[in-house]
Amino acid sequence: MPNRSVDRLRQSLRDLDQAVDSAQAGRHERTCFAAHQATERAVNALRLSHRQEVWGHVIGRLLRRLPEAASPADSLVEPGQALDNFFIPSRYPQGHPEGAPLEHYGPLVSQEVICHDRTIVDFVRDQLARRWAGPRRCTPPGAGGRGAPSGRDAHRPFRFVPPGRLGCGRRCRPADHRHGIRRALRPAVARL
Repeated sequence: MPNRSVDRLRQSLRDLDQAVDSAQAGRHERTCFAAHQATERAVNALRLSHRQEVWGHVIGRLLRRLPEAASPADSLVEPGQALDNFFIPSRYPQGHPEGAPLEHYGPLVSQEVICHDRTIVDFVRDQLARRWAGPRRCTPPGAGGRGAPSGRDAHRPFRFVPPGRLGCGRRCRPADHRHGIRRALRPAVARL
């Protein structure tokens, strides 16, 4: 079975955009649910990349069950637990003593939920980029070898790759790295 973690992360980012659009349109209950879905998909993408079974909707529990190499700090689990409170009540009237969900959520809650969502999605994006990048080694420019630019690429300036995305944090292009980033993942990560 192919690793679909990139697809899940891309859909998570799309759900985050939907949450922001819903907040701007004043549909705050939809913002809460879309943010929960975006976070859940992002965490599941990380779990898939570690070959873990993806099952459940409780973000706090999904985060706690990540392998030790990708386990988040407790300060990241708490926003996940806060988002768990919006999974059912933001959609169904039975989640509240009275009134429809649209009566219970406003701009303040929307902003908080989007902030929590972005925090966790950024963590997942960073973890996946590290996982895809492999060991952090590269050939410095002009050092020769397989990773050194040559031919038509020799005159091009190096593009800075921020640490935590692709690369090792030096001024180099992803193509200059010698640590085996799979070619299939390069375009997908570069778009993120």
